[in-house]
Amino acid sequence: MARVSIGLCLLCMLAARSEARNVAVLNTCSSDPSDYNCVAYEVVAQMQQENSQNSFTAGNTTTSACTSWLAANADSTDIVVVMGSQWEDCLANAPNYQTTWFLGVDACVHSSNVFCHSSEPEEADQLGRLIYVSKLILHITRALPPM
Repeated sequence: MARVSIGLCLLCMLAARSEARNVAVLNTCSSDPSDYNCVAYEVVAQMQQENSQNSFTAGNTTTSACTSWLAANADSTDIVVVMGSQWEDCLANAPNYQTTWFLGVDACVHSSNVFCHSSEPEEADQLGRLIYVSKLILHITRALPPM
């Protein structure tokens, strides 16, 4: 009987993880069009090619407008990704959205729904960083359970 219960629990977990995810990668490309700030569009394009099950969007906003963006979008977004230390004030709002996961790449705030990571290797060129961050986001998208 215990084996059946454990088996059913595992099936439920696997079924829950197979649900499509809405992932938003926030960026400041329109106000600061540097390679680092605009890489979100390339990351999203790469992830859409590799994983059609989930929805990936690049959310163009500013760090000062992030709170408004979260208020309008976080409840319908499964994972919000930000890249760069300029987003730490934005990440500080993560505890207000307990049904949303947050991934801070090169930014970190300690909260139960925030994961922090570096976009290393630092010596990587733009293409290397693009591939690395894309793979990191895809892994997080697949690995995190629904909130």
